[in-house]
Amino acid sequence: MNTEFFTEHLKLKNRFYRFPKCRSAFSKWFTFCVENAKESQDVEVMQNLATDAELALQVYSEKAWLWKKDFALIEQYRQSLNSVYGQIEELSNKMQEEYHLQEQKRLDEDAKTVQQENDVVLRKIKELQKKIEGVKNFEELNECITVLENLELSLDKDSFTPKQSEVYRSLSSAYTELTSEKMQVFQHEADVEYNRRVAEICKRSFDEFKEHTKQYKVIDDNFKAVFGDFYAVESNRLFVETQMLYSHVYSFIFSKLSDDEKFNLVSFALDIKK
Repeated sequence: MNTEFFTEHLKLKNRFYRFPKCRSAFSKWFTFCVENAKESQDVEVMQNLATDAELALQVYSEKAWLWKKDFALIEQYRQSLNSVYGQIEELSNKMQEEYHLQEQKRLDEDAKTVQQENDVVLRKIKELQKKIEGVKNFEELNECITVLENLELSLDKDSFTPKQSEVYRSLSSAYTELTSEKMQVFQHEADVEYNRRVAEICKRSFDEFKEHTKQYKVIDDNFKAVFGDFYAVESNRLFVETQMLYSHVYSFIFSKLSDDEKFNLVSFALDIKK
């Protein structure tokens, strides 16, 4: 609204409330409010003008000496004001509808953006699977798993399209199976290497003890230093054949010790870090 409007608004309002019984002042003020409300497309402005008109109608109805033509005028103005209220409601509903449409459009656009981001992440996961197929050891596999976990966290699964859900289920199943297979392969390779080392330790320990049996009759610091690797073996990682070899060497050494040293040997074997 411009300065001219505000000036007229203030002038007519002031005149009416100075002379609330004056039909002319009331009519001019009420008409001004209603006509400007109908012309406006701003709900807040329309509501304020309608409130001014409503209050003017109430004040005039209470303050003025009412003649027959006043009753007709008040009825006419009431209908005119109701028309404004209807227009306000219609415009308000329209604005609400437009707001909801815009909000839905924004939500749809946001969802589309998130879905596009999900597509990018899913492609990266698929590419990472190919990399996992080529890893050579636990270290490389763990690096891939860390990257995979971070990619998983960046997915917005609540925004998945049906197709994305299907792709994710397929990828998740595939990389879980692939990762498990790789871990089993690497664990077996590590166990094979471990059993080779244990076999060498068994051979070295057996030869050393057999050749210098008298030197190792007491479980002293020298014994512990020489045979520490042997008694630190993780027996739960041994294959059947390696376990048989280990038990043979263990029994051989054990059988050559006195009863007291046997107890000391067991204590040493239990305490040593595996």
